[in-house]
Amino acid sequence: MVAALVLAVAGCRTSPAPAPVPGSPGATAGAASPRAAAERFMQTIRDQDIQATSNIWGSERGPARTILTDRVELEKRIIVLQCNLQHDRFRILSDLPGDKPNARSLRVEVTKGQLTANTTMAAVQATDGRWYINDPDIRPLRGFCAETPASAPARKPKR
Repeated sequence: MVAALVLAVAGCRTSPAPAPVPGSPGATAGAASPRAAAERFMQTIRDQDIQATSNIWGSERGPARTILTDRVELEKRIIVLQCNLQHDRFRILSDLPGDKPNARSLRVEVTKGQLTANTTMAAVQATDGRWYINDPDIRPLRGFCAETPASAPARKPKR
């Protein structure tokens, strides 16, 4: 009986491993570095994965999924990001100090079809030590959201 009690108490002290982030098996929120955050962010955009994007887009307080409690608003914002940042490929051109401590400014070249543009995105380190993409500048990429005849999907006529 004493052995069972010792095992029960020991089991109470052991905390389970953190749950994986939804939409990204085995991954945690944020990234280990500013560059890794930008790479993961762009991959989640390409995959059009709202859940995964909400775990890498955030602020000093952590991922957007925990900051923006209105899920409809969160999804709307991510859909706008996805539309404007959708790409075939990207390349990180530079990683420079940001405008405040624990922030970096990344210059990224984004290509979609025949369009190529450079933009910046801020990466910030949260209190949990993880890095999040905080402020992607979508202005240089506005044309990426518009459909072009080559990329427009075939549509059935309305009846």
